Amino acid sequence: MILLDTNVLSELARAMPEPNVLAWAETIPVTDLCTTVITEAELRFGLALLPSGRRRVLLAQAVETVLATVVQQRVLPFDRAAARAYADLASARRRRGRPVDTADLQIQAIGLAHGVAAIATRNTSDFADCGTPIVNPWQPS
Repeated sequence: MILLDTNVLSELARAMPEPNVLAWAETIPVTDLCTTVITEAELRFGLALLPSGRRRVLLAQAVETVLATVVQQRVLPFDRAAARAYADLASARRRRGRPVDTADLQIQAIGLAHGVAAIATRNTSDFADCGTPIVNPWQPS
């Protein structure tokens, strides 16, 4: 499974996604894609911040469509195994002087706990040293 970070799902929800991201996503069987409950929360938070109106409604529909079709509701939880992985990752990063945003660490921890093959993200530096290979769909292959 390839875990899609928030920026990848957000890009795929756009009316006209960046061509490299779309081309990359089309090469991966949809059954091999997943995301995390943290990413779902970040997407929903972003929507909640928007003023009421047509744009918010359209983006909310796009997010629901992406969750239903791209990851087909494969949303991995932050469970006890992820909590242990989070503690290990966060403490190791802090000791190395490389702290990372809590949400990104939680996404990494979920990926480790659930044995994903890779994390797809544009924020490669935030996910460096997490023990899981990183893929940047914005970079042409």
